[in-house]
Amino acid sequence: QWYQRRVRAIRIALGIYICHVKDWSEVFQENFLTVTTDEYKINPIETLKKVYRHIGLNDPNWDDLESFVQTSKVQNISKRKNKFGDMLAETKKLLDDFYRPYNVALAEYLGNSKFLFNCFE
Repeated sequence: QWYQRRVRAIRIALGIYICHVKDWSEVFQENFLTVTTDEYKINPIETLKKVYRHIGLNDPNWDDLESFVQTSKVQNISKRKNKFGDMLAETKKLLDDFYRPYNVALAEYLGNSKFLFNCFE
């Protein structure tokens, strides 16, 4: 039980992206690209192209990558949701309220309003 509480405490800290981004930006400085999960969900191939170009990799076979993206979507859709059901509205609000100041700090730090979002809408 003690271990499970510690793991949960650590998991919630993973969503405080500003802490991680500050550390990473010290290492990578101006060569730092940020993308949101929503960007990837909406247009995974274009997002991957952007990442490949940013880090200077040669383009992969885009047809193979498209196939991989489609396969990974199917494998990852709703496994957790099917097991546990939808998140309670109260839980969503609690988490959004918790993460909001960190997301505001992230948006300000990166100068990008795309990080001003409710995580659990």
